[in-house]
Amino acid sequence: FAVGRPSILLEGASDMSQLTLTVAPTYLSLAPTAVKVFIILLGLVQNAVQGTAVLENGPAMIVRLDKVKAALPGDDSIFFQAAGLECIASSSRYGDASSIVKLGFLEISTQAEAVVSLQSLGFSIARDMSALTALSPVDLSIAADILLKVERLRDAAYDWLAQCAGCFDLHASTELGLSWHIPEWSAKVVDGAGLLGGIEVLLRGAAEGSSEGGSISMIGLVDQQLMLEECLLRWDDTGIRSSRVFLTIQSERLRGIKVFMDGILRIAPAMPPPRFQVDYVGVHVLCPQGLQVLACAEHVVSNADKLHLSSLQCELRAGSYGARLQWEGELSIDVIDGRLVQGFLKGRVSLFDLGGDARAALCPSFHLKVDSADSSAWMPGARVRFARVRNKVFEGRRGTLIEWIPQNEKWRLQLDGHEGLVLASKHRLCPCAFPCIVQLDIRRPVEWEATDEFTNWMHKHLLALVDVIREACLTSVTLRQRPFGLRVKHGNIVALAGSLRESGLLPGGRIVAVGSIRRGNVDLATCPLPTILLSSPPSPEVICDDWHASGFELHVARKARMGTAALQTKVSFRSDSQSNWGPGLLSDLLHEVRDLYAKALLAQSPQVLYSLQGDLVEGTASALQAAVSG
Repeated sequence: FAVGRPSILLEGASDMSQLTLTVAPTYLSLAPTAVKVFIILLGLVQNAVQGTAVLENGPAMIVRLDKVKAALPGDDSIFFQAAGLECIASSSRYGDASSIVKLGFLEISTQAEAVVSLQSLGFSIARDMSALTALSPVDLSIAADILLKVERLRDAAYDWLAQCAGCFDLHASTELGLSWHIPEWSAKVVDGAGLLGGIEVLLRGAAEGSSEGGSISMIGLVDQQLMLEECLLRWDDTGIRSSRVFLTIQSERLRGIKVFMDGILRIAPAMPPPRFQVDYVGVHVLCPQGLQVLACAEHVVSNADKLHLSSLQCELRAGSYGARLQWEGELSIDVIDGRLVQGFLKGRVSLFDLGGDARAALCPSFHLKVDSADSSAWMPGARVRFARVRNKVFEGRRGTLIEWIPQNEKWRLQLDGHEGLVLASKHRLCPCAFPCIVQLDIRRPVEWEATDEFTNWMHKHLLALVDVIREACLTSVTLRQRPFGLRVKHGNIVALAGSLRESGLLPGGRIVAVGSIRRGNVDLATCPLPTILLSSPPSPEVICDDWHASGFELHVARKARMGTAALQTKVSFRSDSQSNWGPGLLSDLLHEVRDLYAKALLAQSPQVLYSLQGDLVEGTASALQAAVSG
């Protein structure tokens, strides 16, 4: 069949299996951009295309498509859909050499549901591809429940975009310095399934750039309340920079924000992250019962394999009371393929009583170093699990290393519950227990000058902070149909099978809620569907080849309520070490270390902890464990 005038001919079989577009030479002098967009779309079409092509004798060629639906290259379960496409190619003979592409609706979806959608999109493209300008706001909408499973869609979409870009001659535009401008954009994450607690996250701002770099400004809203204060990110060949990033979040929304950020990172192309540098990062968390937590860091630098910062501060406030933990020094963490290689924290640590406007504790010299004992983790017989795999059915599955195959540079392993051996590359595996060497060095006496009232206040609110951290780290999963492939005993996840292996649940985790029910018994075989399952992650496991803690002195001047000294004493802690600890839970290791110091304190000066309403060390250790587990 022919479309438009005889000068443009579209021929193809009735089942749309083959399409040919012929354009008369007379019209090739027109700006080619819109024509190329049209050809790209026709090349993708597999079904359901309706459209018209209109050629006018005037200054432009106009191509319109009412509807396009196609499977993305390489994955026929992911679909690209567009409606209301209009391409206008203007002739240079009439002065305006730009082309305009308008789109009423664009959607990328799976067979079951939409994942990403764009409404009313329009761009102006220069004839030589040197400039691109958005003619209308770019409004992106993302389904939150699909955001967590977006890697497969991401790879297919980026492959498709690369094929589309290959149809254009970008070499000339790069030489000219391609520039682009988006006056207004927004990205909305809609939580229709309730996985994020029903919240709605909205980012909006403006962006511009060129082939050499660019900038993007943005603010963030959660349920129409300010979350991210306006910030400006700039990037070039050296990385991304910002002077200030500050967030304010209600604690009950922390889990949703965490899932949202994880999903946004999954959307990014599968490549090493760029170098990121920010002068100041702050997070203000509003907790129940009036508790407020402010955490901030300065001079933060991170890239694919390193994190570095020079100052950290954490402040807790409730009413007229408060505490501020301030650390000045250096933090550095090195990783390879997501595995810790080395990390150290050194400097000066101070604790201030904000209610009494006084310093409560001081550690003038603190040095904690953690090294990976990676060689001991990669030996035949070691236990490993799959991580960062594309096929999420295998994510988290455990097995035992059998032998290293140097020809393939892969491990042969016996997968639990699987007959026969499987091959896997090292970067798709990680040890079930993190092998490490830990060294703690405190060279100068530690001073403790807090009042009993302040110490008890700290203990009470540390436990509240632990609850907030644990809640933020819960995993959300939607159960849609039985059987689930889930085995649970006394709330503990014993085994997973089938589609739930893709959900992010891991054996060893614990179910904390089914729907809105957090107490009592729930029968998963008869409960109403669909329902949301909340689970806490398993505690990290470690193998400590060696840990060593230096001896130091604790100078205690415990004060009574009115500030007078109620107790002055010195406690000496001897150096201690242990080899070949584990494998075991990180929580068990923290408890053992805590008990060593608590026993020495009680043995030399039991009155130090007298009259306290709780164990401050227990609260601190619990907060540390909750943060690391998350």
